[in-house]
Amino acid sequence: MDSHCGPAWVGFGHTFAIESEYDQAITAYSTAAKLYPGSHLSTLHWYAQSVDSFKNALKVVEETKNAATSMGNNID
Repeated sequence: MDSHCGPAWVGFGHTFAIESEYDQAITAYSTAAKLYPGSHLSTLHWYAQSVDSFKNALKVVEETKNAATSMGNNID
Protein backbone atom coordinates (compact mmCIF):
# COMPACT_ATOMS: atom_id res chain seq x y z
CA MET A 1 0.00 0.00 0.00
CA ASP A 2 1.24 3.49 -0.83
CA SER A 3 1.31 5.18 2.58
CA HIS A 4 0.91 8.61 0.94
CA CYS A 5 -2.30 7.76 -0.91
CA GLY A 6 -5.43 9.02 0.89
CA PRO A 7 -7.90 6.77 -0.98
CA ALA A 8 -5.81 3.74 -0.03
CA TRP A 9 -6.18 4.69 3.64
CA VAL A 10 -9.96 4.88 3.18
CA GLY A 11 -9.88 1.32 1.85
CA PHE A 12 -7.64 0.29 4.71
CA GLY A 13 -10.16 1.79 7.13
CA HIS A 14 -12.92 -0.24 5.49
CA THR A 15 -11.04 -3.47 6.16
CA PHE A 16 -10.79 -2.60 9.85
CA ALA A 17 -14.46 -1.58 9.95
CA ILE A 18 -15.54 -4.93 8.47
CA GLU A 19 -13.62 -6.66 11.26
CA SER A 20 -15.23 -4.37 13.90
CA GLU A 21 -11.82 -2.89 14.72
CA TYR A 22 -13.29 0.56 15.26
CA ASP A 23 -10.27 2.32 16.77
CA GLN A 24 -7.99 1.20 13.94
CA ALA A 25 -10.63 2.16 11.35
CA ILE A 26 -10.94 5.63 12.86
CA THR A 27 -7.15 6.03 12.78
CA ALA A 28 -7.02 4.97 9.12
CA TYR A 29 -9.81 7.38 8.18
CA SER A 30 -8.09 10.20 10.09
CA THR A 31 -4.89 9.52 8.16
CA ALA A 32 -6.87 9.54 4.91
CA ALA A 33 -8.37 12.91 5.81
CA LYS A 34 -4.89 14.38 6.27
CA LEU A 35 -3.63 12.92 2.98
CA TYR A 36 -6.79 13.50 0.93
CA PRO A 37 -7.80 17.09 1.76
CA GLY A 38 -11.02 18.36 0.31
CA SER A 39 -12.65 14.94 0.21
CA HIS A 40 -15.69 14.36 2.37
CA LEU A 41 -15.34 10.55 2.23
CA SER A 42 -12.73 10.07 4.92
CA THR A 43 -14.57 12.41 7.31
CA LEU A 44 -17.88 10.67 6.60
CA HIS A 45 -16.43 7.23 7.29
CA TRP A 46 -14.59 8.48 10.38
CA TYR A 47 -17.86 9.80 11.78
CA ALA A 48 -19.71 6.57 11.00
CA GLN A 49 -17.04 4.51 12.78
CA SER A 50 -17.10 6.83 15.77
CA VAL A 51 -20.86 6.32 16.07
CA ASP A 52 -20.47 2.53 15.72
CA SER A 53 -17.74 2.51 18.35
CA PHE A 54 -19.93 4.50 20.74
CA LYS A 55 -22.89 2.16 20.15
CA ASN A 56 -20.66 -0.82 20.83
CA ALA A 57 -19.46 0.73 24.09
CA LEU A 58 -23.07 1.33 25.19
CA LYS A 59 -23.93 -2.28 24.37
CA VAL A 60 -21.07 -3.51 26.58
CA VAL A 61 -22.23 -1.27 29.43
CA GLU A 62 -25.80 -2.58 29.10
CA GLU A 63 -24.60 -6.22 29.05
CA THR A 64 -22.46 -5.62 32.13
CA LYS A 65 -25.36 -3.99 33.95
CA ASN A 66 -27.66 -6.90 33.05
CA ALA A 67 -25.09 -9.44 34.25
CA ALA A 68 -24.64 -7.61 37.55
CA THR A 69 -28.40 -7.35 38.02
CA SER A 70 -28.86 -11.06 37.35
CA MET A 71 -26.31 -11.78 40.09
CA GLY A 72 -28.37 -9.78 42.55
CA ASN A 73 -26.49 -6.50 42.35
CA ASN A 74 -28.93 -3.68 41.66
CA ILE A 75 -27.13 -0.97 39.68
CA ASP A 76 -29.23 2.15 39.11
